[in-house]
Amino acid sequence: MAVGHDDSNFGVQVAVKVEPLKCDLPLLEIEAKVFDAMSNEPNFPQKKFLFDTGHYRFLGMEMLGQSAESLRWRHDPQTGKLPIAQVLNFGICALRRLEELHGKGWVHRDIKPDNFITGDAARSKDWFLIDFGFCKRYLDPQTSRHIPQRNGKGCLGTPRYCSLNVHRGREPSRRDDLVALAYCMIYLAKGRLPWQGINKDADIWEETRTIKETTPIVELCQWLPSIFADFLLYCQCLDYEQKPEYKRWRDTFRTSWSEYANPPKYAWAMAPAAPAPVVRDRTCDCPECHRKVIRV
Repeated sequence: MAVGHDDSNFGVQVAVKVEPLKCDLPLLEIEAKVFDAMSNEPNFPQKKFLFDTGHYRFLGMEMLGQSAESLRWRHDPQTGKLPIAQVLNFGICALRRLEELHGKGWVHRDIKPDNFITGDAARSKDWFLIDFGFCKRYLDPQTSRHIPQRNGKGCLGTPRYCSLNVHRGREPSRRDDLVALAYCMIYLAKGRLPWQGINKDADIWEETRTIKETTPIVELCQWLPSIFADFLLYCQCLDYEQKPEYKRWRDTFRTSWSEYANPPKYAWAMAPAAPAPVVRDRTCDCPECHRKVIRV
């Protein structure tokens, strides 16, 4: 459970999560570890406190803005669709957050629009990643090697966005966070996914898996720019231990964004500018040094 709290000790509003000390799936201790790991990254919320009292554990973090899920309805109350340019900008920022999280050795395992939120008034252009209770280390802290793939795992996360690997009981890795992001982007652009609205009496995991397996990517991404299908296909084809090409796809999204961008309605919809090329004079005759304009 999460609640808002105005804490005079910190001079800011904080969001507080509470869980019983005796529960079947304790999450706050894991979440606190991820907060600590990401404490030097500017686009992750800051942990304010973690303590136990009585029969409960409390985790406090800084209060930020609205989620992508709520903002899509604010933009279009009828369909919940966001303009393509805004979805691409979201993708640019979300990929950066995932690269930062993965760079610390963690996978999120529950990527969805609810878990990306805008910053406060001073950081309203930024997207923050939240909700780390399902996170897991994919790098062994002793060896820094990727953990081995295991099958027969239970389903974890949100069935609407999780990858088919998760549906099939395979250990999630970086690729599965990116597949979930691809589904999020399609969802934000189209307003819904084909496997929504499953009968509540049905096995939602199994029914969702069946529809995902039988829906061609070209049909799923119908009426969207081809980059949506290309990105989903790329993510689905990644190997278990393979490092995603985060920068390549951010640059691709940024190029596509420039084709669709109009003056945005919200500050958070501004696409970050591509880094300027660094020009360096070279005297060496090697082929690498003859590239006088180097993008860094």
